[in-house]
Amino acid sequence: MVDVFIEGHNHPLDVVKNKEFEKLAENINEFHMQMIVNHSKANVGPSLTHQLCTQQLGGFQNVGATVKQFKNFQREMKCLMNSHDGEMFKSRLDTLAETKGLHFVYEKDSKNALTRIFWTDCDMQRAYALFGDGVSYDPTYGTNKYNMTFTPFTGIDHHKRSITFACALIEHENDESFMWVFDRFKGSYGWERA
Repeated sequence: MVDVFIEGHNHPLDVVKNKEFEKLAENINEFHMQMIVNHSKANVGPSLTHQLCTQQLGGFQNVGATVKQFKNFQREMKCLMNSHDGEMFKSRLDTLAETKGLHFVYEKDSKNALTRIFWTDCDMQRAYALFGDGVSYDPTYGTNKYNMTFTPFTGIDHHKRSITFACALIEHENDESFMWVFDRFKGSYGWERA
């Protein structure tokens, strides 16, 4: 229940010099988003991105957003990307297949999550044709955030440097997954070496 309502104010409603610090003025715009995305690709964090944006625009008052908002946007962006990262990975491989001659095969489970993927490209196949007399297959421990095991096929070139012939990621280290990877490796080269 309201007893008395007085419409007057005892302070000015808007102070122009403090306008850039108001919550309504602190918005992430397209320029900020593009800077955060581009800098994220180069592993530059939101704090440094905000600092670079401040220098580029000539001061904090010209940025229009806070460091905290830059951090929040990057966190939200990563959450969104994590829910679509398998699709983004496949899209990237599709692009490489069109432009660089990459060959890849993958499988998904019933939840549409990536369970296995194998890839090789023209350079890897050329290296295998030259130096594929000895091939090493060494699955690594699943240290990535997806707990998938990275399984490269490698060899040694004439300078005694390691070279990669093909790669795969597998969800489970079991006979079925290893057979799947070896079948893809043999199939991608069209022959078996002695």
